[in-house]
Amino acid sequence: MQLKNSSSSPLLFFIFALGLSLPAFFINLGQLPFIDDESIRAMVAFEMLQKNDFITPTVGGEIYLKKPPLFNWLVAGSFNVFNSYGEFPVRIPMILSLYLLTIAIFYYFKKEMTTELGIITALMFLTTGRIIMYESLYGLIDLTFSLLTFLFFMMIYRAFNEGKLLKLFILAYVLTAISFLLKGLPSIVFLGISLLVLFISHRKFKMLFFWQHYVGIALFVIIVGSYYVTYFMQNEVPLNDMVSVMFGETTRRTAIRFGFWNTVLHLFTFPFEMIFHFLPWTLLTLVLFTKGTIKKIKASPFLTYLTLILFFNSIVYWTSPEVYPRYILMLVPLYFGIIAYFYLEKKKENHRFVKFIEVAFGILITLAAVGAIALLFIEIPGVKHLILITSGLLVTLGIAAFFYWKQLQNRIYWLVIALLIMRIGFDLIAIPNRMYESEAVKGKEMTIAIAEKSMGSPLYFWWNPEREVTSYYGKRLTTYWLMYYLSITRDEIIYTNSERKPDAYYISPLWMVKNENIEIIEEFQPTGHESPLVLFRFK
Repeated sequence: MQLKNSSSSPLLFFIFALGLSLPAFFINLGQLPFIDDESIRAMVAFEMLQKNDFITPTVGGEIYLKKPPLFNWLVAGSFNVFNSYGEFPVRIPMILSLYLLTIAIFYYFKKEMTTELGIITALMFLTTGRIIMYESLYGLIDLTFSLLTFLFFMMIYRAFNEGKLLKLFILAYVLTAISFLLKGLPSIVFLGISLLVLFISHRKFKMLFFWQHYVGIALFVIIVGSYYVTYFMQNEVPLNDMVSVMFGETTRRTAIRFGFWNTVLHLFTFPFEMIFHFLPWTLLTLVLFTKGTIKKIKASPFLTYLTLILFFNSIVYWTSPEVYPRYILMLVPLYFGIIAYFYLEKKKENHRFVKFIEVAFGILITLAAVGAIALLFIEIPGVKHLILITSGLLVTLGIAAFFYWKQLQNRIYWLVIALLIMRIGFDLIAIPNRMYESEAVKGKEMTIAIAEKSMGSPLYFWWNPEREVTSYYGKRLTTYWLMYYLSITRDEIIYTNSERKPDAYYISPLWMVKNENIEIIEEFQPTGHESPLVLFRFK
């Protein structure tokens, strides 16, 4: 069944929401210090530029095998564009991926269903809690990977329906090859599961053995193989080490590591955790518990495809006890598309579940507007012009709340606008407050001071030569963010060294040098370190 849209207002709301999202996502984007995962991508890109070697990812000059290099190339390009190694350029690839994914969601749901469903699904993704409060703050790889994976889901579906088998497999394997160079083995998992779902659900399993499939496989081998042949020509890295680390990255969060009972517990908690992380829109899940849902899904080839792809690809994460919500971002638009479809259906019927959900959303907006009043009477450290900001929030959220209750047909759009206004408030209040009180900020400042104190002499991380090196963790004993801030402050790679050079500075955990003949210059313990670190020289 196709939902008809006779109003032009959804498109106007879409354009307005995209415009409002620009200040929402860009204000103070580069202010928060790096988290560790960001620092890895930034450091690999920094070291590529320092060495002028874009084939071999390294961290502290040591071979880094956990991820292929593609995302680091994007970060390195951003460094060059902005002429900076700071936080802002590291986060630009993530922001661009977020917008491209939002547009892709709109485009494909519009093509397969209706314009309104495309708009609503795209805006739900753009403003879901996990995006608003976390993913859009940090320069992580997952939104870029999710963009490619979502495109893969949509493109193979359309190519299959067009009967263009060669196009399907070329697109599938080219996108998977690019995704592989971003994140490694997870792209293969999505490829295998999704192709099996698509062809088995249409009773075309034999097509997986047609020659067109082998063309796709060959393209994948050529693209990925070209990189790795070049890599192994330049580096004497045992293939076994690379394979074991990549498999370790893929399996370390699964039942293989966490055991049976933790996995069983996760089977029960996973759905509720994901509902929490992707609020408020997951409240629409209620509309699935209405009469005729399964029948309507079966009646729509696209909804059937979304449901099957969502379910079978979720199994991998559902059975893995250590899963972060960002790992399933590419699946979220599929789920949002399904619940948005039934929301629009049930809204036409004035269903009681829709009434309940819309009242809950309305209470959320109203409480946010009323809550802004409280900010007028408290002092928040680090925030300038608090009264002006709070007054702006109060007025704009009040307007959003007013029109939410007044315009019944546009309620979902006014909620989107309210969420973006709340994010702007977060940018202007919460981020400056974090900058004022954050241990991460203090740690960054402490690290920069240590780097400046060591200027004029070589600086190394100390590694006791008697300590065993692992292929997975290498010689790392400090946080990645500390390593990165040291490197960019000195504008050089900080290597790990096991030679006792009296003319050099070293950084090490205190416990590792207790028996060494050293002069401690400074002892410090930035956040994320269980034991103190020391800046020292050998006597």
